[in-house]
Amino acid sequence: MLELLLAWVGIAKGADDALARIRQTARTVDGAIAALADYSSRGEQLGLRSPIVQDLLRGLLAAVPRHTAGVTPSQAPRRPVLDAEKVQQWPPALGESDSNGNPRRIGELADLGLALTFEETRSFLLGLAQQREPPQAASRQQVARVARALVAVVSRLRLDLSQYEIAWTRLFEGFAGPPVAAGPPGVAGPPGVPGPPGPPGAAGPAGAAGPAGAAGPPGAAGPAGAAGPPGAAGPPGAAGPPMPDFSVNAAAVDGGYSDGSIVLRTGARSNATGAFHGPGTGNKAIFGVLGWHGLPMGNLASVSFTWTNIHGPAGPFYSTAFASSVVTPYLNVLVDFDPLGAHNLRVLVMLSDQLNPLITGAIGTYSNPGFLDVLTYAWTSAQDCLIVGSTPGTVPGGVAANVTVGTGWLERSYRWSDLVSANPAATLVDVFPADNGYPAGAVMPAITLNSGDSNNTLRSGKRIAAMSVNGSNVLP
Repeated sequence: MLELLLAWVGIAKGADDALARIRQTARTVDGAIAALADYSSRGEQLGLRSPIVQDLLRGLLAAVPRHTAGVTPSQAPRRPVLDAEKVQQWPPALGESDSNGNPRRIGELADLGLALTFEETRSFLLGLAQQREPPQAASRQQVARVARALVAVVSRLRLDLSQYEIAWTRLFEGFAGPPVAAGPPGVAGPPGVPGPPGPPGAAGPAGAAGPAGAAGPPGAAGPAGAAGPPGAAGPPGAAGPPMPDFSVNAAAVDGGYSDGSIVLRTGARSNATGAFHGPGTGNKAIFGVLGWHGLPMGNLASVSFTWTNIHGPAGPFYSTAFASSVVTPYLNVLVDFDPLGAHNLRVLVMLSDQLNPLITGAIGTYSNPGFLDVLTYAWTSAQDCLIVGSTPGTVPGGVAANVTVGTGWLERSYRWSDLVSANPAATLVDVFPADNGYPAGAVMPAITLNSGDSNNTLRSGKRIAAMSVNGSNVLP
């Protein structure tokens, strides 16, 4: 009986020990679960699991070769091809994952992560790092400015990939080394042994009879007959339209060429005052574009012209760039911003390559395809214009400047669409503008193409091969 009691006590004690160990294990598991929950909710863990970070990491991991364990790949992995011109957006489009964390849809930053593994990307980025830290904060500021200015300039251009390749080639080809001379030709090997002649072939059947021969040459011409009496003179042809030439002093617009072009030319002569409305004594060629009087300002959609340089400065977009000059062609438009009231006549300027590059880029686009020096200057109503003589407080409708680089009127451009919205009745007009840059007493067409100004004394010739307004040809 005593042995049975002792056995029962031993069993009870063992059960108590087992229950204590179970309770300790439960507390350990609960603590581990709590620790894992705390760790997974930390900021860096949440960031690593965010879709945008996962997209970037998936792009980096795409460069890691994958193969079955124990199996040697038969060939190197093929590098993916990225589309550099694919439209990007901000914020970037995010990828999606399934419940196991595997990608269901790849986000935009995956392409960036993959591109960072490419040799040329890494080489370019490493090349930006200097061997020594730039000595001054101003030096580092210059790096930022050149990068921002580069993006600002090229984002306004409309060049394709081949045109950019030509531009880079022209920039760097002067630094290439001299060509390496070809080596001497190798020694010719001995000729092979000729084979034996083959047996003669069997004679073929007789050919069909050939066609009849061509006719012989004609006989010699007989003597010429006597000339007949002259016919009656025809009526004179109708006179062509006059050239709309509004040039001042030693300047002119020439036409009548077989290709339909015109030439704006200016001389180097100084003149007495009086030919201009103001005191100017220079020479200015002015081609007037007739037929646009009364056009609502909002209906002027586009103007473009194509030109080549005959003589004189050719401006900054020529293959061999010239300093800016007033003789490169530019456009004026006359607009009455209050035609139904007291009238508010203003002279607007577009397509001028003579100004600060930011202003020039805002009031037109300028191309020289293939650098063949056949230049096209084009403007649309989505761009800006200048207002001659304006100050911020005198702009029609109180419109604010879109681009400002200084305090003068040549340093502020205004969106065409903003001026139209603030002045819905504004109209293009043929009018005497009473502006110092126009001829004295002349009623000027609403649109003019100009070379030179009231102070110009440069010899120049600019051939206008084509000009259109709202897509229609306007050359005579």
